Amino acid sequence: MYGNARTDLVDKLRFPKIKEVCDDSPNASKNEDLSVLPPCKQCLLQHIRRVNYQVGIWKRSLIPDPDKPLASEGHGWTKHTDTGLIEPLWIDGDILSPQIVDVLEDMANELEEDNDTDESDTETERVGYKDS
Repeated sequence: MYGNARTDLVDKLRFPKIKEVCDDSPNASKNEDLSVLPPCKQCLLQHIRRVNYQVGIWKRSLIPDPDKPLASEGHGWTKHTDTGLIEPLWIDGDILSPQIVDVLEDMANELEEDNDTDESDTETERVGYKDS
């Protein structure tokens, strides 16, 4: 899979490739285009569903009145209710795990609190108040 015969799981293949690109070692290539990395398993599954749907449409192209399922029903597409247009469903589920989201929110809150503290200290210095 993707040039590695020993790995059959795309997520296991992604990690060393990402590490190779993003690592701080001298061997890491900093000008690497991350879009050439293999997709994660969830994204790959949606892509396979879209390809399978398209191949099914092509195979029915010579049938006068073919039965064709809706693209937005489990075939890797999603339909916008307000516009009626279909778009690719890139990933099914959360992009980030809830634990990572919690950590990022905590970090953002800490930064906000630090900025608020710094601003109040600066304001106190401008006015000339001193803590006793």
